[in-house]
Amino acid sequence: MSKFLVRNVKDLSTKVFHERVSSRTFFVAWEDNFESSIRFLSSNTLKPYEGSELHVHESMEEFYFVLSGKASIRCGDETADVGAGDAIYLPANVPHSIQNTDSSPFCYIVCGARILSEIRS
Repeated sequence: MSKFLVRNVKDLSTKVFHERVSSRTFFVAWEDNFESSIRFLSSNTLKPYEGSELHVHESMEEFYFVLSGKASIRCGDETADVGAGDAIYLPANVPHSIQNTDSSPFCYIVCGARILSEIRS
């Protein structure tokens, strides 16, 4: 049974992923015991000129929403320069990375979701 949850970013601890991404995670389905295709929702920050390694999420797609800063995102063979207000979709099973291209922190919201084929099986 799903439950109503409210969390404030100021109350969350910071963890580091991919050696360089500071992340505060609002919700994680398997830890918070809710039923959803959404696996997690996080607020992430990359320090100036830092980035994540190229990596893949099997059976999980991601959505980013940029709050501030500038970055270059690689997804498969494509790259895009992104900034505040941009929304990005990253398909499952495709290698991707993100690189802060500015002297300011790059702040973005990340939502990970199971792909439909995993939900239906």
